[in-house]
Amino acid sequence: MSVKAQKQSFILIGVLAFIIVLLMFTLILTQQKRTPRDMGDMPIKQHSPQVVVIDASKEERLPIYPKNLPQYSSPNRPLDYQQIGILTSNETDKEPIVLPLYGRKLYNRSDRWQYYTATDKNNMMRIPLSFGNRPCEDDVGCNEISNGDTLTINIYSGRTFTATVYRTDTPHYFADVY
Repeated sequence: MSVKAQKQSFILIGVLAFIIVLLMFTLILTQQKRTPRDMGDMPIKQHSPQVVVIDASKEERLPIYPKNLPQYSSPNRPLDYQQIGILTSNETDKEPIVLPLYGRKLYNRSDRWQYYTATDKNNMMRIPLSFGNRPCEDDVGCNEISNGDTLTINIYSGRTFTATVYRTDTPHYFADVY
């Protein structure tokens, strides 16, 4: 092949490539200018706007309650343990001991509680209690402890502890009309 024929074939390939690029460019532009109605047989769904009319003259508004209403526990789950008082041992011949008293109401029963205490040293460990010759950490629990009740703790043998129960903040009835 001569140089002249080679040059002509390169020009022909270049012109064909230019025409292909130009056709692709025009095809892309025409596709972008098409509206959705031109895109085949798919109809466009037009929704009518929904109008909601609120009649403010009827005064049927929901009552607004305060955010901090008292919370009641589920009847199927006991409350969490919390410190409800202290236990003191005021014996004259020994050093006095003050221990925290932790308790929780057992389910929805009004007279049964679960109690425990903790050691009075730096590493506070959980210690089971006995009240009325019953262990207070089992599933049945103990009777409710009141101020002045005496308890025994196995690791402090020979000592009796007197309970001082804090006042609890119970849920209150709101008499206001909302």
